[in-house]
Amino acid sequence: MEAKDLEQAGEDATIYPVSVEWIDEMKFLATEDRNHSILIDALPESGGKNFGPTPSRLLLMAVAACTSMDVVSILEKSRQILTGLKVSAKGVQNLEYPKYYTEIHLLYNIRGKHLDISRAKRALSN
Repeated sequence: MEAKDLEQAGEDATIYPVSVEWIDEMKFLATEDRNHSILIDALPESGGKNFGPTPSRLLLMAVAACTSMDVVSILEKSRQILTGLKVSAKGVQNLEYPKYYTEIHLLYNIRGKHLDISRAKRALSN
C-alpha cells in the first residue's frame, strides 16, 4: 500500500462505520464508529488460536441478532408480553473457497405471557 492509499483510507474512515484491523496470525479486531469492538479469529486448523468467533460464525450471530431485534420490536408494538426470545442459527457453506453461505436457517424460541400465536407468526414472517 502506498502513502497515497493510506491517506485515502484515513479519509474513508469517516464514511465507513466499520473497520477490521489485522493484529497477527489470523486474529483481527473489528471496530465500529461507536467504539464497540470484537476480536475475530480463525480455528487452529485454519491458522488461528480460537480467541474469538470466526467471521462466518460472527455473520450468523449478526443475522440472528438483527432478526431478533425486529421480532422484539414487532411483538412489543402489537402489545405482546415477551418474557424470552432465543434465536439459534446454522448455515450451509460452500465446500470450496470462498466459503460463503448458501443457506442460513433460523430457529426461534419465543416465550411470553398470553402470547397471541398469530401475532408471533406474523412477527416472524415480516
